[in-house]
Amino acid sequence: MDISQGSLENFAERIRGKPNLPPSVSLIHADLGKLILHKDESEVLQEDGSWSQEISLPESIQCPVVSIQFSIHYLFKSLSSAQTLFSNIAFHLKPKGRLVFTTLDPRVLSSYFEGHARSGRGGRKVDLRDGKGRLLCELEMPNSSWLPYFISLLPFFQLFYFYL
Repeated sequence: MDISQGSLENFAERIRGKPNLPPSVSLIHADLGKLILHKDESEVLQEDGSWSQEISLPESIQCPVVSIQFSIHYLFKSLSSAQTLFSNIAFHLKPKGRLVFTTLDPRVLSSYFEGHARSGRGGRKVDLRDGKGRLLCELEMPNSSWLPYFISLLPFFQLFYFYL
């Protein structure tokens, strides 16, 4: 799944004809900050290279890992897109599954978290709730004695724990 249709088409070209691929790989063009994946239609790349409108992910799909590489900061530019993102993750991530992400612009995440953080046991916490006030995600920024040392060495390093 990617917000860039061109990236998906490039990936499809690279893997076409490769042996040992799973028989059912779906390449889905979707914006995780706008669509509810098990309700809304998005574009799905077909084997012939055409795109069709389909439900992005059936309700039954549960993923052990959700990986968001170099783009999560775009989804925190508005509260509604962050809420939609975590609604999708909470619905499709298996219990005890893992969310792994990287970002090119940690300032977006930091400024959001700083404005919404509260003190908690072992660190500062941020709750992200949906429009009905239901908890989607709890983020914990641990108070670790070693963290300031690493931050001074790596200016873009930050450690967060997400609880869905």
